Amino acid sequence: MRPIHRGKRQKTHNNKAVCLFLLPSLTGVLLLFVFPYLDVIRRSFMDGTGRKFVGLDNYQAVSANQSFRLASANTVCFMAVCIPLLILLSLLIAVYLQKNRFVGAWVKNVFLLPMAMPVASIVLLWNVLFTKNGFLSDFLELFGVAGQNWMNTEYSFAILVFSYIWKNLGYDIILWLADLSTIPPESYEAAKVDGAGGKECFSISRCRTSGLPCFSLRHYR
Repeated sequence: MRPIHRGKRQKTHNNKAVCLFLLPSLTGVLLLFVFPYLDVIRRSFMDGTGRKFVGLDNYQAVSANQSFRLASANTVCFMAVCIPLLILLSLLIAVYLQKNRFVGAWVKNVFLLPMAMPVASIVLLWNVLFTKNGFLSDFLELFGVAGQNWMNTEYSFAILVFSYIWKNLGYDIILWLADLSTIPPESYEAAKVDGAGGKECFSISRCRTSGLPCFSLRHYR
């Protein structure tokens, strides 16, 4: 009986140690994220002074606002285009990098580079590229196309989609590679013995990683 009790005490001690290590992070999350979000939800049911309860009046006023409706529709459209593209492109690139490990290391670093760039730097870069006097306008003028502010044209949505995918593609590639690395090589070898080609092997990768796309929704912003 003594070894059992000793094992329980050791497990309890380990659990306490884990809680102590997690306590600073959990405290920061509660103070900086959870409590402010709860306070915002509370204030959404109050008037401008924060003293009078108004129920759903604020939500009704926002829902009737045309600008809010337009922004909501654009956001839904943006997500409907970006998320599937991001998941598909990152999966295809991850499968390629897994098969070609020789070039995978430096190519992976290229895709991760945008993640290291601050958002303010990306905004400045996009201003240099897509303003009327930017790089894109100067390049197209060589072919007789007049320069313009491309962010205020019908191409602005495509530019935003490209920007989002360019910024977050490396993150999803890393997630796919981590998940693909858990697939035993024997699965591919057995499939090839049975006569499977590249398409069938890709189906193995896709099926074994079917739970990963939800991570793409976590970092949507």
